[in-house]
Amino acid sequence: MFSKPKAGWVDINIGHYIISASYLTDIPMDFLNSLINSLENNLPFSVFIDEEEIEDVLCAYYDEIFIIIMSGNNVEYKKIDMDFNAFRAEIVKDIEKYLNDWIDWNMNDDSQILKSREIELRNKLSIAKEKLKKYI
Repeated sequence: MFSKPKAGWVDINIGHYIISASYLTDIPMDFLNSLINSLENNLPFSVFIDEEEIEDVLCAYYDEIFIIIMSGNNVEYKKIDMDFNAFRAEIVKDIEKYLNDWIDWNMNDDSQILKSREIELRNKLSIAKEKLKKYI
């Protein structure tokens, strides 16, 4: 689902729709926070994504993903059929796959901040993986 993050940008491919997300939203943290909340409370997954000039709201529940695309006054809606638990598992897999790139997502050179971010991402991944076991 996630391409390799580079210079504060990542492509998120859901079905046949691609979102080009920028660093203006913290993609890995936002996705993991929503995922953990979804898993702990049996709630829909929901995140806001900034594409710079385009904004997306992505919601997933049961076997449907809804994407609301807002560009100025124009609003578009996409519905994608996808297994909810496969979607949630893909989030964990892709964040884990590119973990070092996600640590540097905000392009901060401060080694203390990067170490703290690594610890937080690893903790959230661990929680998400443990909670996900119940569903897959």
